[in-house]
Amino acid sequence: MLGPFPQGFRWGVATSGHQTEGGNTHSDTWFLEQVRPSVFREPSGPACNSYQLWREDVDLVAGLGLDTYRFSVEWVFGYDVRFGLHEVDRATFARRPKPSAAVYAAIARSNGGAP
Repeated sequence: MLGPFPQGFRWGVATSGHQTEGGNTHSDTWFLEQVRPSVFREPSGPACNSYQLWREDVDLVAGLGLDTYRFSVEWVFGYDVRFGLHEVDRATFARRPKPSAAVYAAIARSNGGAP
């Protein structure tokens, strides 16, 4: 049995861009899902649409009382710098947008998204 977690241990969740965003018709993974025979049991399709529903995803993470959310952005949507959208106050779990949130929103809008 494990002992108590150390002071400062961070609880969080993580996502994978292709698995959560869906509709990535220009990505290599989407292409590989469509060819026959395929190594994939089924195509990702719309997945759970995190690309459009990221606000709700962050709300779910905050609602669970987690202080860390590592997300992945599908490369096909055009990014080249990794960053988080929000920082979370560990005492109150209040979240504040980082400057990168505005950058991500601009990238999403320029690629047809509406965050």
